[in-house]
Amino acid sequence: MHAFDKRTIETVETADEIQFIVRRSNGWAIPGVLCLLFLITLSQFFRATNITAFFIAFVLAIVLAAALVKQILRGKKTILTAWRDRISAEGDLGNLSSQHVVLKSSSFQSLGYMAGDAEDNAPSGLYAWRGTPQQCLIPELNRKECEQIVNAIYFKFPSIGCGDSDSASLLFDENGGLIRLGLDK
Repeated sequence: MHAFDKRTIETVETADEIQFIVRRSNGWAIPGVLCLLFLITLSQFFRATNITAFFIAFVLAIVLAAALVKQILRGKKTILTAWRDRISAEGDLGNLSSQHVVLKSSSFQSLGYMAGDAEDNAPSGLYAWRGTPQQCLIPELNRKECEQIVNAIYFKFPSIGCGDSDSASLLFDENGGLIRLGLDK
């Protein structure tokens, strides 16, 4: 067993499609640290002498337990398949509710890397831009891995996600946020 999470990307190409299989294996370091913090917090919960310390320990124990459960239940595989007219992603898509998505190539402007957003609970990874809303296709990839996948898709299917044809999308930067002109100074 390894200490940190590992990820492998396998590419399968046929005449009509290109498929990327991302496999993840959990390391023991993050769950181990979360368990240790949970046990320390739990001991403080039972040793608390006033209501404030008791409440803080209780809330912290719940947050740590939820983070540990999320870490353990996280998906182990994501499969992205691209055809000439659509893209399909299934498996771990970065949230618990969405496990499968199919996008017609005409329904998004481009594919690319997006840095995670803690405020929106969005992971870093490969995204499809559809104007303002972005759709996570493969979470937890770095910029280089995303660029390799996007380049392979565009090389095989040059017309997919044919770029910014919608002038309204010029309001948004490469990470999906509003472009700020800095004129408010």
